[in-house]
Amino acid sequence: MSKLKVLLADDHRLMLEAVRVAIAGEDDFEVVAVTTEATTMVRAVLSGVVKERRTPTIAVTWPALPAPGGQCCTGSAPPPLPD
Repeated sequence: MSKLKVLLADDHRLMLEAVRVAIAGEDDFEVVAVTTEATTMVRAVLSGVVKERRTPTIAVTWPALPAPGGQCCTGSAPPPLPD
């Protein structure tokens, strides 16, 4: 079974690191991107992460990220690439 690829986005660095460490300890998950800004979250999905074929399966984000906000960005991700 392949691992779920996770993108983490939160403007609270302590919370972001705690979630990253918790997920990193699980065999079924791989953290592929970590960011503190909503625009960087979208950029990570659309650029380097995709080029490395590490498109996130899921995004764990805080909806109240600074503008444009995590909630509006979650619908911006492209469909997954075929394996």
